[in-house]
Amino acid sequence: MITIEKALDAETKEVYSFLFFDLNAVFNGYDKLSKPKGKRIWRSVGKWSRHSDRYSSIPQPELPPEIILACRVEMQKMIRVMTWQEYKKL
Repeated sequence: MITIEKALDAETKEVYSFLFFDLNAVFNGYDKLSKPKGKRIWRSVGKWSRHSDRYSSIPQPELPPEIILACRVEMQKMIRVMTWQEYKKL
């Protein structure tokens, strides 16, 4: 699973989650979190999940280009290139 956080301001952030299937990242969930000033805990303001429309409080959001790019960068970190001999040692 790939999770990408985007801070909107000091008290609000968005969390995007993706699942990794056969070199494809699939948008799995979105959570908008807010933290009241002076508090430590983040609270969910809006949530979307691919698994459950019943518990989603917002419709599926659009993916901004910077989130897509950040997901690709995270995917590239997980891919390894090796020789056949190196692979057989795993």
